[in-house]
Amino acid sequence: MYCHHHLTLEEREQIMKYLVLKKTVIEITTELHRSKSTISREIKRNSSGSEYRPSVAQANYVQRRKKCRMPKRLDNPELYRYVKERFLEDQWSLEQISGRIKLEESQYKISYSTIFRAIYAG
Repeated sequence: MYCHHHLTLEEREQIMKYLVLKKTVIEITTELHRSKSTISREIKRNSSGSEYRPSVAQANYVQRRKKCRMPKRLDNPELYRYVKERFLEDQWSLEQISGRIKLEESQYKISYSTIFRAIYAG
C-alpha cells in the first residue's frame, strides 16, 4: 500500500534521471515506491514537449499549493490598514474592531480571534 505524500524535489530529480535512462513509468514507480498514476500524472503535468525538468515541476507544485489555500483575511491591504489604525492609533480592543466592522455592514468580515492570531504571528 502506498502512502499519500507529495513528491519531493529529490523524487522529481529521480524521475528525470529514469526518464533519461528510458525507463518506463512502471519501472519508475517500482524504484520510487509510488503509484503508477502519481508518476504518470507528474510527467504529464510537468513536461514541456518531451522534456521533464524537476526544478520547473517543483516551482509549478509550489504555485499550485498556494492557489489551493484560502487567502488570509488580513492580506487585503485596505482591511489591514483599517485594523492596524484602530488597534495601534485608536487603541481599540480586538472585539471593538471586529464589532465595528460588523456594525458598519462592511464588505469585510473578520473575527477578533483572527486579528489576535495575526498579531501573535507577527
